[in-house]
Amino acid sequence: MQRRGTQSTRSASYPPVWIALITIAVVVLVQLAPDLARTDFFREEGRRVVPAREMLETGNWSLPTIWHHPYLSKPPGMYWILAASFRLAGGVSELAARLPSLFATLLTAFGIFFMSRRSFGGRAGLIGALLFVLSIEAQSKGRLAEIEAPLACFVFFAVSCWWIGRRGSIGWSLLSGLFLGAAILCKGPAALLYFIGPALALALARRERSYVISWRFAVPLALGLVLAGSWVLMLFREIGSSQAMAHWASEISGQGGRTLAAYISERFNFVFGSLLAFAPASFVVLLVWKTPLARRLWSDDNVAFAFWSAAAGWAFFLLFPGTNVRYAFPGLPFVALLGGVLLNEALQALPSGEKAGPFARRLHHLATGFMVLGALVIVASVIGAFLPLGEVETDGIGITLAVLLFVLLLGILRLRSPVRDAVSLVLIPLLIGQLFLTQVGAATTERHRRKHLAAELDLVLPEGVPLHVGFWLNFNALLYVEHEVRYTPELKDVPAGSWLLLTADQIRRLEERGSQASIRYVEDRRMAFWLGERVLVRVQTDTDDGGESEPGSAPE
Repeated sequence: MQRRGTQSTRSASYPPVWIALITIAVVVLVQLAPDLARTDFFREEGRRVVPAREMLETGNWSLPTIWHHPYLSKPPGMYWILAASFRLAGGVSELAARLPSLFATLLTAFGIFFMSRRSFGGRAGLIGALLFVLSIEAQSKGRLAEIEAPLACFVFFAVSCWWIGRRGSIGWSLLSGLFLGAAILCKGPAALLYFIGPALALALARRERSYVISWRFAVPLALGLVLAGSWVLMLFREIGSSQAMAHWASEISGQGGRTLAAYISERFNFVFGSLLAFAPASFVVLLVWKTPLARRLWSDDNVAFAFWSAAAGWAFFLLFPGTNVRYAFPGLPFVALLGGVLLNEALQALPSGEKAGPFARRLHHLATGFMVLGALVIVASVIGAFLPLGEVETDGIGITLAVLLFVLLLGILRLRSPVRDAVSLVLIPLLIGQLFLTQVGAATTERHRRKHLAAELDLVLPEGVPLHVGFWLNFNALLYVEHEVRYTPELKDVPAGSWLLLTADQIRRLEERGSQASIRYVEDRRMAFWLGERVLVRVQTDTDDGGESEPGSAPE
């Protein structure tokens, strides 16, 4: 992609590529690598790790399963990535599961640098890459075995290669199709929105049909659909088209709140959640957007490309029922790219050493806001070391980060603007993100005690006896169980002597059903799993010759 107008050689080559890449890599590794193996699996990680582990166990790479029950909420792309990582690492572990997200974050940051450097120079590329890796959402998703980081990487390269290929060789279009296929295999049709959306928006905004009516757009779109469709055909041969289609229809119909108030609440959370999760890039874009500089840059095709690539998918999910901030994550690299271009141009326009103009004032206010936030985080960390505040329980690492943040704030106060503002925008979000995400993640894991609960289950269960589960939750705790886990929908065909992990409410409902009158549950053990209490019981029928129910067991 080539920028309209001229650009000096020094602007294009500064800073040197190798210095920029090393800087980006160091920032990514400093903020992500220390936590990869520190915490147990949590959030959505279990639902990604279990299918990958079972693919390695069964050798069936076309049908994702959880506890050997078909699980079709997502295509298998992420499971393939994790299974490959587990095989290379020699087994399932937190580190092996999270490394793909770290590498995806690093590759996306490199891609932002090179895409921006082609048209706006190395400094704009470096700023954009740093705005991406310093955002709260990138710091969060880059350290988790979830879909978002690999998906954002595939989407960014699919859209970027298409844009370069519009005036380049066919090779770029083919690369775009490969990345698009990978994105669809990770997230399904939602990934298409981030590819088709920008092209449609540009065609309407620029009144140029060539954005969408062109073989350079059709080739990557067709290739991506063929790659994703190949898996769909394999899945249909495996379980039949009717079962797969019924499951996907159920997924779509179950999205979103059931009331108008819930729908409005989702929109509110999505808008402000995206703004905060994409900071500081989102704030930079808002600061510069209404200035004369931004209006001048808007005529540039590449700026318009970055804007619509970020806005098209975000606008769709703004209306999508059941929306979530993480759905907008593939748009973050384009927000960062746009922010890097705008911030670089604005910094070049500033008079040297002095604050001037509306942008300079807004930038100073934003930097001051980050400094105030940093001071509040320091206070919360110190208090949390003695009296836990919600999920914030500060340990030695947290105190060290808080001290570094405090020293940084003192140093920044001695700098002159705009250097002080630039340092504040880069280093303060990095330390705040590290401090907040590290401490909250560690505290959450400690309270949920996933490995501890799994060890308790393994001690209770006899050797070689599987554990049946009657609910579709607690993936993160149950994947640590060394015994075989079987999902038993509606508790059908459970043989006598089996062990079940149920909710207290499920036991109550079973007792109210006449079909379960011949089953008793003995040896009640209640455990405080995350998301509620779980009851471990052993099934016994009235015809068994085994021992009677022990005192204090679950009601018959």
